[in-house]
Amino acid sequence: MKNIVSLTIATILVAGLASLPSPAEALSSRYGCYEVTAGNLNIRAKAWSSSSVLAVARKGEKLAKRRRFCALRGYWCPVTNEDGVQGWAAKAFLKRTAC
Repeated sequence: MKNIVSLTIATILVAGLASLPSPAEALSSRYGCYEVTAGNLNIRAKAWSSSSVLAVARKGEKLAKRRRFCALRGYWCPVTNEDGVQGWAAKAFLKRTAC
């Protein structure tokens, strides 16, 4: 019985890892892409400047837009980087570009 449970868990884990998007798939966004214009741009957990930093995007890096619209005031946009990190980036440092 223990072996069956272990095998089932292992199968689920492998299947989950196989379904992770590749970096190219992470940037295939139906809402478009942005290019980072600042030297370094923080990708934050929430749409405000005091939120924790999840990743840092470098100048020229492409980020996929995750939603059709940015935050209500338009200062923050939901993005995904090439590593699949999803968060929010300041719109002032983003330029629309082809994916």
